[in-house]
Order: sequence, then C-alpha cells, then structure tokens
Amino acid sequence: MLEFDSGEYESICIFAEKSDDRDGWICLEGPGGKEQQVHMNDDWYRLVQLALPQNGTYRIRYKGVGLIQMYLSGGPDLMERGIRFLDPDSGDEMELGKWYDTPVREQYHFNPFMNWVNDPNGLCWFKGYYHLFYQSNPFGQEWNDMYWGHAVSRDLIHWTHMPYVLEPQPDLWRDKEHKGGAFSGSAQVEGEQMHLYLTRHHGPQEDGEETREWQTEAVCRDGIHVEKERPCITERPEGASFDFRDPKVQRIEGMDYMVLGSSLDGVPSILLYVREGGRWLFKGPLLQEHEPGIRTFECPDFFELDGKYVAAGAWMCHRDEAGRYQMTRCYTGTFDGGRFKTEHQQWYDFGSNFYAVQSFEHGGRRIAIGWISDFYGEHRVKPGGACGSFSLPRELHMEHGRLFTEPVKECYGLLKDRIFAVSGQIEKDGCGQEGNLTGNSTGNWAGNSTGNSSGNQADNQAAAPEIQGEHIPPVHVPGNSFFVKIKLGDDQDFLVTLAREGDDALYLERKNGVTSLVSTRKEVSEVRFPSDVSTVRYVEIFMDRRVAEVYLNHGEAAGTKLFYQESTRGHLEADFAAGSLKRLEVWTMESIWNHKS
Repeated sequence: MLEFDSGEYESICIFAEKSDDRDGWICLEGPGGKEQQVHMNDDWYRLVQLALPQNGTYRIRYKGVGLIQMYLSGGPDLMERGIRFLDPDSGDEMELGKWYDTPVREQYHFNPFMNWVNDPNGLCWFKGYYHLFYQSNPFGQEWNDMYWGHAVSRDLIHWTHMPYVLEPQPDLWRDKEHKGGAFSGSAQVEGEQMHLYLTRHHGPQEDGEETREWQTEAVCRDGIHVEKERPCITERPEGASFDFRDPKVQRIEGMDYMVLGSSLDGVPSILLYVREGGRWLFKGPLLQEHEPGIRTFECPDFFELDGKYVAAGAWMCHRDEAGRYQMTRCYTGTFDGGRFKTEHQQWYDFGSNFYAVQSFEHGGRRIAIGWISDFYGEHRVKPGGACGSFSLPRELHMEHGRLFTEPVKECYGLLKDRIFAVSGQIEKDGCGQEGNLTGNSTGNWAGNSTGNSSGNQADNQAAAPEIQGEHIPPVHVPGNSFFVKIKLGDDQDFLVTLAREGDDALYLERKNGVTSLVSTRKEVSEVRFPSDVSTVRYVEIFMDRRVAEVYLNHGEAAGTKLFYQESTRGHLEADFAAGSLKRLEVWTMESIWNHKS
C-alpha cells in the first residue's frame, strides 16, 4: 500500500502494466474511506485516471500490476503548477531537480520524466505558452505503442510537465501482435482553438501491406485537454506506400497546406494537400528524392522563410557515404502553389543524433526543435532513465540561399559562471584568473568551482592527435553542463576534446579543411560526422551530460552528438595551430529543473 496527499489536484493518473495474463486491479481509497477500483481485465497496459473528489490523504492498493509512473493532475493553475509526479513505491512527491540530476540525464535540454521519447509534435504558441507535445512510451526505455506527452513553457527553455493528451487505440492495450498508437503530427492555432493533426497507426509488428495509417484532427481549447479527435484523411493516394504519416500543417498566403511523408510509386516523396471547402485534397508530390536507400520521408516540414521556401524531411533507413544513419535533409527554393523547385539542399544537422525536426513561427521567428535520437545503440539503460531528448530550440534564417540554425537567444540566459578564458596568448592559471599561455604546453590544468587546481588527469585517456601550436590543458567542469565559445583567426587545423571517459573521447576536429565531430565509441567509431562548412571562424558548444550540440559560424552548420558518461565532471581540452586562437571561454550552465518540485 502507498499513500499520498492530493493537495489541490483533482485526479491521479497511473501508467499501469499487468504482471501476467491474470486479471490485475488497482484500488484507490479516499479520505472518507470510499473506494474506487479498476480492473485491468484483458488489457496488458493502460493509463488509469481516478478522480480525487476532496482534498486529503489517499491510499492505493494493487495486485497483479506494476505501477510504472504516476502523477497528480487537474485543479487550479495547472499550466503554472504542472502535474506532480509521485514515487510509485511510496507515494512521495518527486523533486525534479534531484530526479534529473544523474550523469546520463540532460540538465537544460528538455527530456521526459522517464522512459522513451521520440518526435516533437504540435509545436506552437497558444494562450501565453509555448506548447511541446511529443511521442512517448511511458512504460519503458524502448519504442512501443505511442502516446502524446505534453509540456509548456513561457520562454522556450524552462518547461512544465503537463498531463498526457493522446493514447494508443484501446484495442492495442490488449494486443501484443500489433503495434500503433498516436503517431506524429502538428498544431495550427485558430483564434481560441488549437487544432492538432496526427497519424493513427495500426498494423503488425513488422511493417507491410497490412499496416494502416490515417490522419486525424483534434481540438484543444484550454491548452490542456484534447477532444473531438476525428479522421480527416482516411485513404492514401494511388501509388503511395503504407508509410503515409506525420502531417505538418502550414498556412501560406492564406491557403492551408498539409505535407505528409510517404513513398509515391517507389520514390520517397513529400506529399502535398490543400484544404478546400473544409476537405483536404491531394495535389501531388511537393518534392521527390531519388537518392538510393531511402524507404520513405518521415516528419516532413514546409514553410516560407526570408523570401524563400524550405521543405525538410527525414530519410528513413538511409545511410550516407560517411556511414551516418537516418539524417534529416533540408531543401530551399521556390514554390508556385503546387510544386517545389529545389535551388539548394543541405543536412539539417551533421551530427546524426538529430531527427524528426519540426518548426513553427511566433513573434517573427521561425523556431525548430529536433529529437536527439539514438540510432546507433549508444543508450545506457538506468533505473528511472530516459531514452531520447530534444535539441535546444533553434532560430532559423536564410543567408545566401542557405538555411542557418542557431540557438534561440533565450538559451544564453542559462549561462552561470565563467570558469575559464583564453585570449590569444593568454591562459587561465586558475578559475577566474588569467595568465600567459605558453605554446606547446604539456602540463595539465584542472579547475573546480573554488578555483583550486588538482593538477592531475585520469590515467586512462583516448589518444588525441597532436597539433604543433597552442595547447589548452584539461579544464574539468563541475556539473558537466557547460557552454564553450571559440573565436578563430584562420582556417588552420584544431582539435577540441568535448568529453572523455576511460579510453574514449568525443572531439570537434578540423583536419585538412573539414570540420567534424569524432567519437571513438565502438558503436560509431567507423562513422564520420563531417560538416560541409569550409571556413570556420566562430564555434559555440553546448555540452549537457550525454549530449553535445555544436554550432559553427552562428548557425551556418550545426551538429548534435550523444556521448554517454558516468561522471558529472566535464572535460574540455584543446589544441590550436600557433596564432590561430583569438578567444576561448568556458561557462557553466544552469539546470532548468532546479526551480521545479
């Protein structure tokens, strides 16, 4: 038995999973002794929601089920308070700052309370809040039938967890032979209503011609509850594959367009629909891609930006010449109301742990968020952990026909303490101190928050290529959530160590004119992660425990890479050709969860 106090919340939501094929049950006893009981019957899993009709202490008994996670919901000011997670073993309230503070959980990138997350969905601004919906399996750290999770923010940075809004179809709760649920989609705000568009999926565990995908529309009026979900496109067009999903709706010049990912007559395609007379009509392929090895486009996007049009989509099952798997491609060009003409194309992100990107517009900014994916099997399963997270929100703009992506300005409000700085031939000789840098230095430097030096590095280190020039000895960053900015004076080679664990390391390297991310982890040691930027003068690096996001030349290229570590002490080290470094700074970063309970 466990017990909890309801406070001002009006319901408790429990992700329950049956232990075996016998019936299981959950019984909630209220302050006056009145009981509510729910039986799982034939359902293997279910989101159980029970009312809390009065304030006070409640008790839960259960048998034959596992309580995977649970939270309190409803009541006044929920958008500000958020839901309250409870320990399913004791009923105690969970303090999010402590819960998230593990070596393999990001501190300032949004990630779910626990378990699996993938695509960002329904990004929008509605009634004073940014809304982030997302694909979720609340029951485990692997993909399974899909729910829609939800979070809101005033500033794009500090997020408040909200109740889950969409569930898999009820027949899937009891059917292990099939998979599906509420797949990805988007939002369109119309006055006092948010309209959500998504794909419903139902099919066998192995995708094939028995797989069925159709598009639905739902309404959200208060920013919390989703209602009136109904089909809006039930049949795929002639020639389209069973991959027929991920609607993105965008209004352009007074017309509502929807793009969907599919393959048309065997050619990966972004399909274009137009709303006319309240119905969605298929107009043909907006864009087709003839690169071999792509099964379908996923999570397409389409919008106007700085006088050009941008189409984007993820290449499912594709591996490029560098060995990178399932990258997201951007196309910029013109649009005549029916067909898109490509003038330039590029990768959205060269690091490859960046997928299913979705964008929206608010306040004159086009903002995009991507899923930090794990296609290479690097995830480490930990109790209470999460597989997946989201990139920093990125502001998009066009320069000379190229799409630039850089962190929104709100990200820099998380910078806390500058713990290291180098200007030209200047080096720190302690935290907060500046001294002379000696070229080809071989000594070690380690800083902590009090300014003391340990003088020692870990004995086991990945072998790093040597550059004859200026050496920045190791900077050990407390918390392992930090920001680095680097200004360069020329195009000579450099090597920056972003993370190190045992014999492995993650580098940002410029070699023979190519700037790349390099990981020595066995899962990706044969994969290259090169950018397509020839000249690099400015670099920003956001390290957040297991995630690195790198931005070159104020967003001319961006790269996202996973690198799991078991320590909360960060490691930065660098080598530059003589005279090429103009400035390097290291800052610690605030957690977005410390203000949450």
